[in-house]
Amino acid sequence: MTFSGNNFNTGKIYIDGSLDTTITTSAVINTGSTQGLEIGRAPAHPDNLSWIGSLDEIRIYNDDISALEVSELFGTQLTADGLEYMSQTADIILQADNAISLDLQSDTLTLVDDRSITLQTTNGNISTASTGSIITNRTGTGGNITFNAGGTGNINIDHALTLTAQNGGEISFAAGGGNVNITNNFNLTTDNFNLTTDNFNLTGTLNVTGTGTFTYSQGTAGNSLGVGTGGSPNISLSDALIADVKTAFSNYSFGRLDGGAITNYTTTWEDPVTFLSGGNFTNAVAATSDDTVLVRAGGDVILDADMATTSATGNALVLSAGDDFLNNAGSDALSATNSRWLVYSDEPNGNTRDGVLPSASEFNKTYAANAPATIGAGNRFVYATAVQPALIYQVGNDTVEYGDAYSGTPSLTYSSGLVGNDTLLNIGLTGSADTGTSYNIGDNAGTHNNAMTATAGTLSSPLGYQYVFAAGDLDVTKAALTVNLDNKSRAYGDANPSFTAAITGFKVSDTVSSLDTAPTYSSTATQNSNVGSYAISGAGGSDTNYTFNYVNSTLSITKAPLLVALLDSAPARQVGQTNPAFVLNYSGFKQSDTQSVLDIAPTASTLADVNSTEGSYDITIAGGSDNNYNLQYTNPAGSLNVTAIPVVTNQTDGLPNTVVVSSQNPTLAPTDPASVANSITGQDSTETASSIDNNESSTSASLKSKAQKALDGLVEIHPSLVRLFTVESRAELF
Repeated sequence: MTFSGNNFNTGKIYIDGSLDTTITTSAVINTGSTQGLEIGRAPAHPDNLSWIGSLDEIRIYNDDISALEVSELFGTQLTADGLEYMSQTADIILQADNAISLDLQSDTLTLVDDRSITLQTTNGNISTASTGSIITNRTGTGGNITFNAGGTGNINIDHALTLTAQNGGEISFAAGGGNVNITNNFNLTTDNFNLTTDNFNLTGTLNVTGTGTFTYSQGTAGNSLGVGTGGSPNISLSDALIADVKTAFSNYSFGRLDGGAITNYTTTWEDPVTFLSGGNFTNAVAATSDDTVLVRAGGDVILDADMATTSATGNALVLSAGDDFLNNAGSDALSATNSRWLVYSDEPNGNTRDGVLPSASEFNKTYAANAPATIGAGNRFVYATAVQPALIYQVGNDTVEYGDAYSGTPSLTYSSGLVGNDTLLNIGLTGSADTGTSYNIGDNAGTHNNAMTATAGTLSSPLGYQYVFAAGDLDVTKAALTVNLDNKSRAYGDANPSFTAAITGFKVSDTVSSLDTAPTYSSTATQNSNVGSYAISGAGGSDTNYTFNYVNSTLSITKAPLLVALLDSAPARQVGQTNPAFVLNYSGFKQSDTQSVLDIAPTASTLADVNSTEGSYDITIAGGSDNNYNLQYTNPAGSLNVTAIPVVTNQTDGLPNTVVVSSQNPTLAPTDPASVANSITGQDSTETASSIDNNESSTSASLKSKAQKALDGLVEIHPSLVRLFTVESRAELF
């Protein structure tokens, strides 16, 4: 309802912004009434000044507004003048449940500085009804122009439209479930043009003037986006559109962090470009930029072709993956000629580097919390996980002999820990580990568990690998002692001597007294063992740190000396008697031995026999031998004294010194003395010497002849007896 005229006598009723009824009366509103105008009450006013009915909204303007202005107020039709008028006090937000028609009537809508204008539908189209221009100017954070077609609504630029957002103001078109259709000349002057739609249809001419950023994002979050022609994404930005964008803007951003996958099919970028994806990002073609490239993906960053920057400095190529970095383009897939590249990912285990090596790696950092400027110098992999991969090596077991210094070099064998398709040859591993042992000279023999150790030393990998070394064992072997037993000897029958040995091979300051159990020495020979050679052996030695090698020796049992002598060293006998028995006396028998044990008993003998004449004859001992005794005797051992036969001289019958053979004379052979006497007397053997003396009547010739014959025979047969017969003075005896 509007009132105009004298005394407000003309009233116009607009329904939904359109004129419905005009009333002219002398007193539509009685200005002289003392009772105020009542709106929305039952008719009870005394001057009948009331409106009956329900009103959704009441706006009171202290001015007479035109029908066009009423239409603008209701949002059914927009004009430049009306919008400029409203921007004086606030930003303009034109929101409709259904359609909005922008009718600038070839005019220019210039908003007050830092005021923004937003055209927004809940579920309807935003269209142009005429040509025109909108100008905003940013002096703070405003100065933006936004078209937002909600639901399935479209933004249709059917008339030549020029939008200018000065000094950094942004122009944004969003048709989340619909299309942005430009069928006429569309002139943009802005530093930032934000386009959000699943379908950007450009059949008219897009003229962009500005040095800012072109931002394109999908209208529907899950839709995939192709930047450039290629593949079959849900949304494809043509090569022509990309060319226009690259010509118009100095920065480009494609996709959204909650959006679907993005694939780049554009090979050349002249200005900074950003790719944002809630899913995967794939670089499908070899792409080169002379400026910075930023990729942020909620999923994987996949390189099916190289990505390179040539002229940019600083953090020129930054790839940030919420999950993994998957390189299928080889070791040269990333290149930043005058700058560096960074690859953020979740953790290294799922990555595929395919030969790409950084200068270093960092952990427990994300792109959101740790911007590229905070990352160390050089090309780097940056991981969200705090857990660094670790190469696990097994330190080899080794041995050392007790008492020796360990001078070996333990082996190192890789066990596990490589991630992805890493190998020891492609992770840039340099340097060497330091190995050592906790063993000290003098440590006891045995297995020293975990004594072989290693540390990282100078090992280094730009992939951030740590190094874990599983300790090995050191087997300290026993040292060998050589027990050289001393040779010993003793005589038969003696007790064994003390057995001794020289022990060599002791380590450090050890001696025999250090041994747990000293060795003992023994022989199979006993005190009664026969003469011979017997082994002396060692046994029983034991020690924690030593083994025992016994070098046996020999116990030589020699013959015991056995002294043999005559029991009577000066026996005697008379001439003609047999030798007496020579009894031997022994000195030196061992144990209970007697002469009966001798293998061959010795004998004593002399050269004297029954025919031996009076004299002293040596007795010698000989012929004895025994395995256990060395028979010792000194020859001559004695002497046999052979004495003369005793004689009796009788002075009878005038024949002095006549020999009479005693009856004690031994028998002579072959002619015994009796025969001799008989021959002397001429009688038989029964004759006595006295009868000889009584036969003096025999003639001297006969007697002389017989005696001579007897004496001759006696001297012939027994010459030793000649001395027994003497004639002292009577040579004429016969």
